[in-house]
Amino acid sequence: MSRPHHKKTDIKLDLIKALRRNPMSKERIKEFLSQEFRMLGRYDKQTGVIDDYTVSDKTVYRMIKSLREEYSEDVFFLNDYDCYEFHLCNFPDTITEEDIQALDIVIKKSGKDANLKENLKELKAKLSSKLEMMRGHRESEDFEDKLQKTNFFVVGPQAQINTDPIVQNTLTTAIHIQHKVKITHYGNEHTVCPLGILHGPNNDYLVALMDENDSKSIRSFKMEQISNAVDLGTWFEKDNNFSMQEYANSMFGVPYNDETKKEYDIEWMVKGTRKLKDSVKRYIFHPTQIFSDNPDGSLSIKFHANNLEAIAKYICQWGGAIIPVAPKELVNKYKELLKTCLDSVKK
Repeated sequence: MSRPHHKKTDIKLDLIKALRRNPMSKERIKEFLSQEFRMLGRYDKQTGVIDDYTVSDKTVYRMIKSLREEYSEDVFFLNDYDCYEFHLCNFPDTITEEDIQALDIVIKKSGKDANLKENLKELKAKLSSKLEMMRGHRESEDFEDKLQKTNFFVVGPQAQINTDPIVQNTLTTAIHIQHKVKITHYGNEHTVCPLGILHGPNNDYLVALMDENDSKSIRSFKMEQISNAVDLGTWFEKDNNFSMQEYANSMFGVPYNDETKKEYDIEWMVKGTRKLKDSVKRYIFHPTQIFSDNPDGSLSIKFHANNLEAIAKYICQWGGAIIPVAPKELVNKYKELLKTCLDSVKK
């Protein structure tokens, strides 16, 4: 019985996929290639023994040279720990929508080769992700240009968020290249898989998948309380079903414990003049909000979100123009806040 046939291009592809997950030293690359080349061997029909393959240093250097010739130093490079890394998302910004469409055609015409089809789909997903990152970067740059040209100024009270720039840079880079990081938050160390950063009105938060004690829960960390962040150089695989946008859309403010993460069907009511109700309708309180005019002339606002305390505090800012209706827990929280404010004045 013969071994499955592998081309040398398949071996290079397997090496690239392995480097995407973890950086490798020359010795580790040598071991990896030895295992791959061993797959080229065949069973002896009489003894059943597989031919042994030991890769030479020359073969390793030849493979490294080949990768360096094909990819830029931003994609394939030697890090500070003498380990090679391969970052597909660092490709030059030349990917277009037409490239993705062309790749779709290639996938459809790839025939019955399941492995090839799967590799092409994986490549399409990564290129699509890179294209979205490029768009976001360009939009951010365009917005900054607009601010400079229009003498943009911030008015009203704003919280000053003091995030360590080195920590910010480390986390931002790790999010883009999907590397695990070790952070120090309130003096406690955590190993996490960073997924994104939420920008709240009073704080910025790192959203991360916990990678310790077999816990796979998603947790938020205040950015200004992260005193240190170290890129561990280990690639992690992100759940394709997870979306930072959908995660953010479920919130009203950023939940900080299990109680505030509980989601509710929220209902507010606005009573007053037509001018007040028209003014309220201009606001985007939440991505899932629905406005409806009631027979008694009032206006209802419904949405699905968590963090009742943040919702109650926000309603207070409207000075009675918005009245909480449901759930009961929100109404009680609102009354407690009003009582606390009145009690503080009496003192």
